[in-house]
Amino acid sequence: NNMTLKNIDEEIQNNKQNQKEIEKLDDFIKFLKNIRENYGKDGLQKIIRLSFRPQIQKYTQEFFSKFGFDYSSLTITDDYDIVISGAAGDSDISMISGGERIAVALAFRLGIAQAVIANKIETIMLDEPTVFLDEYRKQEFIQVIQNISLVPQLIIITHDAELVNAASSIINVEKQDGISVVS
Repeated sequence: NNMTLKNIDEEIQNNKQNQKEIEKLDDFIKFLKNIRENYGKDGLQKIIRLSFRPQIQKYTQEFFSKFGFDYSSLTITDDYDIVISGAAGDSDISMISGGERIAVALAFRLGIAQAVIANKIETIMLDEPTVFLDEYRKQEFIQVIQNISLVPQLIIITHDAELVNAASSIINVEKQDGISVVS
């Protein structure tokens, strides 16, 4: 009987210790939820997005207008959906061509960079930026990137010979016996 009481007492002590650990974990989970709430997409991130949105929209519109599409304006909503307006009315991204989407995406990224970095962009890297552009839009894109004065260095990764021909410097990377060789 004495052993049973001793075992029960030990079990009670273990349970009390476990309860303290559970309370600590609950407090830590509350702390993490608080961080997620305050710094997540609907907290501080939203405040930052909303404060930069007017500048990003302005710069994105400026870059997008250089592509020569028949749209009069580009609007970025509070949720960062992009709406472009033209003679036919408003269009969202799903309603425009692949080439126009690429142009919007590039203009948007350049607009974000210009707004956030405050004109101190040193380098922009684009990976296969002409993949969905038709020939006409590709030529327009090439003209735009040749005239971009925003960045001192624009790096383009491409298999497109026309983009290669538009470059001022070329670094060629080829596979030789399974090894990438730079020339």
